[in-house]
Amino acid sequence: MPPARRRRCIVAACAIVTSVAAILGVTVVPAGADPARPTNFESRVLSVAPPTDGMDVEIAGGDAFIVLSVMPGHQVTVPDYGVAGDGRPYLRFEPDGTVKVNERSAAAAANESRFGRSPVDFDPDAEPSWHTVATDGTFAWHDHRVHLMVPDHLAVVDDTGRVDLGGPDGTWEVPLVVDGVETLVLGELIRLPSPTAWPWYVAAAAVFGALTAWVTSRTMPRLAPAILLGSVALVASYVSASELASAPDGSGASSVPLLTALGALIGALLALVGQLAGDRAASATRAGTALAAAALIWWAVTRTDVFANAILPSGLATIDRAATSAAIGLGAAVAVLLVWRPVAVTGRGRTPDATAT
Repeated sequence: MPPARRRRCIVAACAIVTSVAAILGVTVVPAGADPARPTNFESRVLSVAPPTDGMDVEIAGGDAFIVLSVMPGHQVTVPDYGVAGDGRPYLRFEPDGTVKVNERSAAAAANESRFGRSPVDFDPDAEPSWHTVATDGTFAWHDHRVHLMVPDHLAVVDDTGRVDLGGPDGTWEVPLVVDGVETLVLGELIRLPSPTAWPWYVAAAAVFGALTAWVTSRTMPRLAPAILLGSVALVASYVSASELASAPDGSGASSVPLLTALGALIGALLALVGQLAGDRAASATRAGTALAAAALIWWAVTRTDVFANAILPSGLATIDRAATSAAIGLGAAVAVLLVWRPVAVTGRGRTPDATAT
């Protein structure tokens, strides 16, 4: 294949992979889904009064979700917004583990997304309309009392970082009824310092420069690009799998980042097999390398907000940021080299004394 045509094929392959990944990112996420995202805000449960061993309540995604788990044999009702004393329900946790939502409650509509929406034709006197949402006694929802309701995160913060949410000393309160006993969950919202983002961009640039120099110097072993791509893709897959596993059921967490990272891993393996097979598998080497580079670039550029936020959905912090930075630098370097000097990456067409073994 002439060099010019080969370069066009590689560019087209990168473009196709990136476009497909972008389309998946838009279409696979369920409608109305609003998963946890990187944030500098952390909501914490301070107390449950009176204490009870019939349930466990925690915050997931920094400040995104309340997760309530009710033990078998216990019944918990979550009242609708603003009506703790009149008995109108929002959620009902049954002793057998069934969890039901009252679709005619104000909270049912407002809690669909992180910043809420107005209920349609809400009737405070309407009879409850119950819909089963879980059968294991655990349910997560966006409770708007435990986080800020403005996208730009305007907040009144005290010396400890506590955000004023209107309760005593700025705390938040969520009322429950546990086995017929009125119970109050008390918590606080803390604004954490934002991490410094620029070192991670500098690291990405350093990876890009170092790899480009190493490859073009012709001292890099011919298997190294595929091994490097595969190593970063493996870490990216672990990060995305951890992010997906930590998301509460029904939170709308997307599997696309994990599938993209796995696509990069498959591409790297294809490139490695192609290198081991020799010149007869040159096309597989080029295709696998292009797939791995394009998938890593897409995976990384869609998550650069991990650099500037303290709490990440994956819970891995440094590993997450390092993998994202490495994916940007490595993917960009390989993509550029595939376009301008593909032989430097694939090792095809070199003379024996110019190819390191």
